[in-house]
Amino acid sequence: MAGYIEDRWWTKRPDPETGKKRKTALYGKGKRYKVTGIPGVRARSFDAIADAKRWKAKAEHETSQGEFLDPRLGRITLTEYIEDHWLPARHDDPATRRTILGRLKHIEAHLGATEIGAIKAQQLRLFLKELQSRIGPNTTLGVWGYLSAILQAAVDDERIRKNPCKTKSITLPTLPDREVQPWTREQVRAVCSALPERFRTMVDVGVGAGLRQGKSSAWPKAT
Repeated sequence: MAGYIEDRWWTKRPDPETGKKRKTALYGKGKRYKVTGIPGVRARSFDAIADAKRWKAKAEHETSQGEFLDPRLGRITLTEYIEDHWLPARHDDPATRRTILGRLKHIEAHLGATEIGAIKAQQLRLFLKELQSRIGPNTTLGVWGYLSAILQAAVDDERIRKNPCKTKSITLPTLPDREVQPWTREQVRAVCSALPERFRTMVDVGVGAGLRQGKSSAWPKAT
């Protein structure tokens, strides 16, 4: 069934006696022209008939291509989307939730009052610059990662068409290379001497293979 435009102020059929259209009970109230009847698309009203025709044609075309996105769904602030939709759908352990809430404070302080459908690359570039002026690159990347995840969820929920965090014009900070400080011979000897004899070979293997200290968590624990 094709969509159509309804005049909310005047009856469709004329008065049988006068031959003229009659005012409806809605005359002078709200927007006059309502686009309705498009499958899967909520009705929308306009003040001008030209605007109604343009939107109707666009909605019908996008619907036929499976690409229609109701812009009204993006008229929710970022904070509202986070607190009412994104956070409730997550299942995080307490430690992870605390980390997330800490990252969200940075996001909501700058963008929380903005509607998600209105968040554009220019705003995000300014947000990124402001973040980098206050916090280190590692934390900045963590905050950015959560913002991108939130906006991607909004894309998946069909509230916005694309994730502005993925815009190519946005350049993320890079983490500085940290110089590796290998153990000294004295440190290697000290670790070996503190381990049971059956585990000392593992130290030689680790040092010879150039493993980082963090990899030691995979070693067997001495008992």
